[in-house]
Amino acid sequence: MKRFAIFFFLCSLVGCWASAVDRAANVTLLIDQQFATLYSDASGACVNNSANWDEYDVCMDPWKRDAADIARLREVTLNLDVAHGRVARKAAACSWFKAVKATHPAIPARTVALNSKWRTKC
Repeated sequence: MKRFAIFFFLCSLVGCWASAVDRAANVTLLIDQQFATLYSDASGACVNNSANWDEYDVCMDPWKRDAADIARLREVTLNLDVAHGRVARKAAACSWFKAVKATHPAIPARTVALNSKWRTKC
């Protein structure tokens, strides 16, 4: 009976991690989609307000940095799936949380992610 209890406890821990990773992946997808909308709108505004490509590039520079932050978030989210062990999972969760904090503040899904339970662990 003791072995069954230990097995059940370990399986429940793994299941909790898997569901947390799924939630993080869904939030990352939402952040990516919402940023794509903001980026497209900004690109359209920069095209309309720029006389040449040099002005357009200057206008889009901040958005390109934000796009790099979103790419980093996607990369960190993939690392959640391969983290094994308590210490590695905590480090991966904190990396994901920090990557979410680095994204553009106008993204609504970012606010939801910053209120996740991982906030208290990092």
